[in-house]
Amino acid sequence: MQSLTHICNETGLNIDDARLILINVREDWATAEQVTDGEAELIRQSVRAALPESNGSITPITGMDIHQQEQLIDNASQVLGFPLVLAAMQEIKAIDTLHQVKNAIALNAIDRRQAELDEAIKERSEARQEAYVAAITDLANQMQKPVEVVAQMKSNIDATNAQLAALLAQVQSGK
Repeated sequence: MQSLTHICNETGLNIDDARLILINVREDWATAEQVTDGEAELIRQSVRAALPESNGSITPITGMDIHQQEQLIDNASQVLGFPLVLAAMQEIKAIDTLHQVKNAIALNAIDRRQAELDEAIKERSEARQEAYVAAITDLANQMQKPVEVVAQMKSNIDATNAQLAALLAQVQSGK
């Protein structure tokens, strides 16, 4: 944090003009005594950009909200009574556009990866379902074997009983 009074002494601004530059940027703009380092730097750059010997460039502040920087530069332009260099605003807008493009690319990559993950989960689920069906079918087949064995044993017993009945009939008839 930096003292607003110190920045005013350094740049030649009066305290009221410095506070007006903070309007729409800070809620406490009317009573502000301290400003962040980023805000202080943009105020200094705005004043320097207004000087006749200046090339009018303003360097964006890293780590500070782009929209807040645009608002601060626009406020400085109005307070100081000159159009601040359009290049500064264009550079900030270009950075904002670049961030938007990077975000869109990142979101597309996330969406693509999510679709791949969804497909892999779906395939795994289908494979598990097929494995469950195969296991249940095998179990059912295994359960059928004892029934088939019992049926075959009953058939063999019936055949043996028929042979014994035939033999008994022959014995009874005296043969």
